[in-house]
Amino acid sequence: MRRYAAEVTDRGAADRLTLKAFLSHRYQQPAVNLYFYDLFSEVAEVQFDVDGADGSTNVTRLERMIRSTDAFVGIYPYDGDGQPTRAELLKASRYFRLEMDLAVRARTPAIVFVDRRYGSALTPPASMFRVEFDYDEVTGSGGSPNRDGFRLEFERFCRNVEASMRYEQTRPARVGHTVSLALPPDVYGPDEVRALEEVLEEHNSECRVLPWPVRLDGRTMGRIQASDWVVTDVASPATTALTAYLHGQAVPTLRLAHAGTDLGVAPAADVLFGPYEVGYAKDVLRWSTPDELRAGVEHRLARILQADRRIGDRDLAREYFLEASRRKEAVFLSYSGADLDAVGPVAEALRKRFWKVFDYRDGGQSIRPGRPWIEEIFATLDRVGLVVLMLSDNYLRSGNCLHEAREATAARDAGKLMLVPVKLDQGTLEFPPEVAFLRDVQYVRGWEHASPDAIVDLIASTLDTP
Repeated sequence: MRRYAAEVTDRGAADRLTLKAFLSHRYQQPAVNLYFYDLFSEVAEVQFDVDGADGSTNVTRLERMIRSTDAFVGIYPYDGDGQPTRAELLKASRYFRLEMDLAVRARTPAIVFVDRRYGSALTPPASMFRVEFDYDEVTGSGGSPNRDGFRLEFERFCRNVEASMRYEQTRPARVGHTVSLALPPDVYGPDEVRALEEVLEEHNSECRVLPWPVRLDGRTMGRIQASDWVVTDVASPATTALTAYLHGQAVPTLRLAHAGTDLGVAPAADVLFGPYEVGYAKDVLRWSTPDELRAGVEHRLARILQADRRIGDRDLAREYFLEASRRKEAVFLSYSGADLDAVGPVAEALRKRFWKVFDYRDGGQSIRPGRPWIEEIFATLDRVGLVVLMLSDNYLRSGNCLHEAREATAARDAGKLMLVPVKLDQGTLEFPPEVAFLRDVQYVRGWEHASPDAIVDLIASTLDTP
């Protein structure tokens, strides 16, 4: 999933309304995302900052992003065909529900456009605008009968956001550049606290240790609300009330848990994190030693503080949505140069679906000229999650191809990557003894598929099969 913060300017207003919004949407649906982006553009001029960082979901980062915005916009399609089961709908919407929860807790004005097939499986609270859409309508080539209605709802939402912004302008401005530590001293002694202070200071974050026990009086609540974010332990019984307070007040929080405690039976964990399959529980940093704590926080900070990316117009938005729809796995494409005409369309289809395709004939982008070939192959296999072998008589007569096949199979057997052979043509292949093992590997029959995209769809589906 991708998130972005957006500036929206109402063209029809005498005074230009500029607002900053957080967009929650699905990566793999560029057509749906562009449909609604164009619709929003009919009402407003949109600028947005993309959460361009790669890596696992970081709740602290998302909390900081949403707290800094004026609005939340969700676009929630369902990827599959037909009418899915409730279990399938809940699985497909798990990240949507997480991000809606973040918006609810932040009390951010919100509108969500929801595929009607979700029904009650994806139900925003009454405080959010909910607009249902038909997937076939917004992705089809014909007209869109409900487009005017979608536009009117977005216009009404913008008026709601404008009223909220005017109210916020009457309140004292929140100025906070510190990170507050709220940690029980029986678990976090001087060594642990110092490790946290050092790593935060290295990242130019001013650190403040809150007095223990933390008592939620006006002074302490003011310090917490003025903090950029807070670090606390969510598995300690001593922090149960504080954890609930930070969560309910949408204070961005880096959640820790000492390895000696069980998050599953922590007093507040099930109430606060239990309804969500992704995000909260997985994002808790578990540690045993001060060195582990320091390294874990260092890793989290790299994600929390990574810069965003600015998108300014429809062309850039289209480029971003198409880019975001690509899978994050890198692919190594192994084939014989004699098969280039047959492999080329498949290689192009792979590039449309995956963020990086290593191809030795791509003009030196994947394998650098002048470098030892075998060293480059080893280095490349260390960076990919999938190897595609394009099998043919030419492939099996090539010593280089057979070497790549052996190395890729060894990496697969070590659990480092997935391997998918594609047989280019009908007919029996004569496997040399050194790659006889390939006879037992299930391959994709290239000739049975109508297009290279269909072949790549099948290849991609293998990555999602347990």
